[in-house]
Amino acid sequence: MGKHPSALQKVEFLTYLQYVNISKATERSGLEYSTVKSFRARVGALVAEHAEKGLPPPTLEEKVARKEGSRAKLKLTEADLEEI
Repeated sequence: MGKHPSALQKVEFLTYLQYVNISKATERSGLEYSTVKSFRARVGALVAEHAEKGLPPPTLEEKVARKEGSRAKLKLTEADLEEI
């Protein structure tokens, strides 16, 4: 896999993480461990932020959204998604 995970890989990882430990979730999603650690920390911070503000838990879409300022190339464009 490339350095920057796709939204699908992130969703897959979060799904696996609900049922197995982080090592197995990392292996099954095909992501690098360093990527997973930073992603999991970012999701945890987002969940904590929502809880502090009294907001409902973040949606899956919010959890896998690209970080602001990310220079990673999009894996799929909006046109690709509409085509699918």
